[in-house]
Amino acid sequence: TLAGHVGNSYTSDGNTTAVWSFHRGLYGKTPKGYLAGQLTFRQIENVSDFDGQWRWVKQSGAAPVNVYPAIDTTRDVIGSIYAAPLPNTRAMNLANGTDNVWIQFDGADLSSLPALTLLHKDLTGTWQLNNSIIHYGPQTVKLTFASATGRLTGSYTDTANGITFSFGGVLLQDQNRLTGSYLTQGTSGRFLLQPR
Repeated sequence: TLAGHVGNSYTSDGNTTAVWSFHRGLYGKTPKGYLAGQLTFRQIENVSDFDGQWRWVKQSGAAPVNVYPAIDTTRDVIGSIYAAPLPNTRAMNLANGTDNVWIQFDGADLSSLPALTLLHKDLTGTWQLNNSIIHYGPQTVKLTFASATGRLTGSYTDTANGITFSFGGVLLQDQNRLTGSYLTQGTSGRFLLQPR
């Protein structure tokens, strides 16, 4: 959790904008890294309600040492306001029927089997009106969406192919997609759920 003061709003190019500059020491009482950056609160239609950049630094030797042993990266950041859906209404704009979403994983080897390198997997699912999401197999994919917050958690198991990991993400309603990450064998990959 990170908190701070947002600057007074101002108008630029007809848009109301406010800026938050932040810095937080990480990895212990004597920090061995930090997260710092600037976020601009403004609406970009069909994209985001805030955007900016952050820099993430984790020095070598900072715990946990087996996950991301050293980091020095700058990343773009976006976010959107989340509006909880009314009862029996999907939080995401989707077609009715089965298999109305793509569930995608890519970027990190999904399999723990040495003979199998699996960097990408596309699955289908059904996002129902009660905001439960179902994948019909043959893999075991469990998805739990919290309609009050827009957060999704899940797990993926395919024993025959050496796949077992947890994943999670948040719904960006401005973009009509849910995005997040998964962690497997000490490396992270991208998780994406979007209309099919």
